Amino acid sequence: MDKSLYLLEIEIEQLKQRLEISPEDVLRDAEQLLTRSKQIHYPEGAIQCLLIMSRSALQIVRHDRSLHYANEALDIQNSLDNDRYLPEILHLHAMNYWEDGKYYTAQQHWISALEQSTLEEQIEILIASLLGLGNIWRSTNEHYLACDIHQLAVKVANSTRIAWLEGRARILWAWDLYLLENFAEMLTVLDVAMELLENHHNQQWLAEAWDFQALALLGLERLEEADNAIQQAITLAKNINFPGFSHMLISAAQGWNS
Repeated sequence: MDKSLYLLEIEIEQLKQRLEISPEDVLRDAEQLLTRSKQIHYPEGAIQCLLIMSRSALQIVRHDRSLHYANEALDIQNSLDNDRYLPEILHLHAMNYWEDGKYYTAQQHWISALEQSTLEEQIEILIASLLGLGNIWRSTNEHYLACDIHQLAVKVANSTRIAWLEGRARILWAWDLYLLENFAEMLTVLDVAMELLENHHNQQWLAEAWDFQALALLGLERLEEADNAIQQAITLAKNINFPGFSHMLISAAQGWNS
């Protein structure tokens, strides 16, 4: 590999590592790497930069820009003789449509992403697509379907030993179980999720697990344990500066303590 391409690849990988921590800075830096990729006629590098930019824009709630970057990535992908980046491009389209409440369009893109990720053997995108489809079905009140698909995502993540995705899938599975009022199974599912996510850098997910554990315990009328779980969730939420978190449980806690 040419030295300039090699260095560019290293910088792109470094951006991926920083994405969740500082999306605005990553978006700015990815724009510069995109320009360099185009200058040296490196389409694969340009696609990777655009995918990073799409994810960054999505994280800072700029859906219009995120979709624009994903569309540009798709245009470049269509000029290649392989489909290496197509699964992630489709997934990002689905994410944007999901965030905009366009559930049918998001569902179609996640189905396509699921098919393409299977063909390309991209397991993380495959699992993410399953999670997205489950979220669609939960949002359209197909709770049993959502439960089944999130449980499948857990099995795939477990069999491929992707611990953080299994933890994420378990939280979404627990949400489905909550809506089905299966509180006892929720606790079993969440116990494993919390173990898997305990040392993950995204502590928001661990806070969500405590959140749902409190709801499960509340459903089982184990109020003292529920109060402890909600305090854990609120403490984590404050530590990670997540002010919009746990609104259901904060109101419940206020009711218990009043």
